[in-house]
Amino acid sequence: MAPGAPGANTDPAPAPVEPEPSNGGQDCPGVNYEFQLCNADECPKHFEDFRAQQCQLRNSHFDFQNAKHHWLPYEHPDAGKRCHLYCQSKETGDVAYMKQLVHDGTRCSYKDAYSICVRGECVRDMKCTLTVG
Repeated sequence: MAPGAPGANTDPAPAPVEPEPSNGGQDCPGVNYEFQLCNADECPKHFEDFRAQQCQLRNSHFDFQNAKHHWLPYEHPDAGKRCHLYCQSKETGDVAYMKQLVHDGTRCSYKDAYSICVRGECVRDMKCTLTVG
């Protein structure tokens, strides 16, 4: 999201290494990250949603079936795909996968104000801690 825009921006930082694994335990494979919401203000009612902005950016350069389209946001019915950018053609109603993840901070669902996408995964229940890690 643009700096200062309403909604949830994320600020990834390496997770602290505390506490160390106990009883001879091993760290989980991969890089550990902790995310903190930098701007968790609610968006004004008139503010356009972030998923819609990402779809609109494809209007001028994403060809689908050999034509340009005006792209509208589309929430995939499969919860596991909601952090992937799908858009729906205003002209035809066809849904296209834009071959990318939504930007970090995009809400997973229009029905859930407290779940956001971070690195392609839906992080739920942000209202409790506002920190994910």
